[in-house]
Amino acid sequence: MKKFLLLLVLVCTTNMVFAQSEPTRTILHPTSNGNLGDKDGNQRAPLAPVYVYQDDHTLTFGANMVGCTVMLADNNGCIVFTDVVNESGTVEIPEEYTGAFELQLIRGDITFIGEIEL
Repeated sequence: MKKFLLLLVLVCTTNMVFAQSEPTRTILHPTSNGNLGDKDGNQRAPLAPVYVYQDDHTLTFGANMVGCTVMLADNNGCIVFTDVVNESGTVEIPEEYTGAFELQLIRGDITFIGEIEL
């Protein structure tokens, strides 16, 4: 009986460990809000995408995105939420926002855009 209970506890704890969710990675693709060239009009190399990690309503960005503006747009294109990436590289989106949104990350003249599900 003790072996059975021990086995049962082991199976239950193993299932709980595997049931924890991993953050979802979303790719934000760059678009230009202005001139991407240098002062002489020469084009720069293509910009790399930005990766954001989503764990429920918490978005985590790289350290180089601290201070950038984050916006959520609904399916009509209306901005419904705006915040700034904090010192820890995160943005907390209120629980009241659920469903599919366009995520916009603004860094200078560049806006990075992707889709997220809350």
